[in-house]
Amino acid sequence: MKLSAEHKHSAAWFIIRDYATERLSELRARLEGDLPEKETVQTRASIRELKRLLDLENPEQEIETDEQ
Repeated sequence: MKLSAEHKHSAAWFIIRDYATERLSELRARLEGDLPEKETVQTRASIRELKRLLDLENPEQEIETDEQ
């Protein structure tokens, strides 16, 4: 899946991007603390997913979906 030029400039994408960027910063700061292993793994997974979401803006990024 890629974002079209129209979607990249939509108000909804700006809101999503701003939220994801802010949340990514919060999660990265959380990793700097002393977390149990399970919470560390969960936080890293959340970071990975937010980064994938933000990468939709890059034209070379394509995410496979089950939709055909």
